[in-house]
Amino acid sequence: MKRVFIIVIILLSIVLAVSIWMNISSSKEGVRARQYLFNAFFSELTNASRELDDLILLIDDNDFDDAMKRNAILNISDCLVRADTLLRQYQYSTLAGLNYREAYGFGYISHTLRYGQGVSNDTPWNGVLFDNMISENECLYLIALGDDISHIIVEMKSIDDPFNENRNLTIAQMNSILSDFSDKWSYHNEKSPYFLLESDNKT
Repeated sequence: MKRVFIIVIILLSIVLAVSIWMNISSSKEGVRARQYLFNAFFSELTNASRELDDLILLIDDNDFDDAMKRNAILNISDCLVRADTLLRQYQYSTLAGLNYREAYGFGYISHTLRYGQGVSNDTPWNGVLFDNMISENECLYLIALGDDISHIIVEMKSIDDPFNENRNLTIAQMNSILSDFSDKWSYHNEKSPYFLLESDNKT
């Protein structure tokens, strides 16, 4: 009887050890996944921010042709698509609690930079490239986008290494950063930058 009891204790200890190891391993995988997300997301926004800064300088100097304008805006749009994809994939593939409101998120913003048209909350809009010209309002839109992307980068940035993201950034902190951005970039916000793209076409 005593021998059976000892065997049971040993088996339970092994099971407990395996369970602890699996939890530690899972936790490490979760940390790696989070750090990969933040690193890749930070990189895409940094690239978009750099392109926006260069584009706005060129617009101010009136020193660019249509091809330069188009390529810069398409590059920015592509960066935002990849940023959006990273957030959505992470949000739906883990239980980590990332709260990304994608309805008017980075993917949606990327569409507003291109050639299309859309309607949101009964408000029609034209993409920045729709008429191959950058109006004053569209320039203000690009400036607002650049400012707010720069703000996200600052919030994510490492104090010790300003060229990289803070590797200790938590999901809760990221949720706060994304929430602030989403609150501004929503048609529910009467001062949303989206309204700078409002078209005259009400049909």
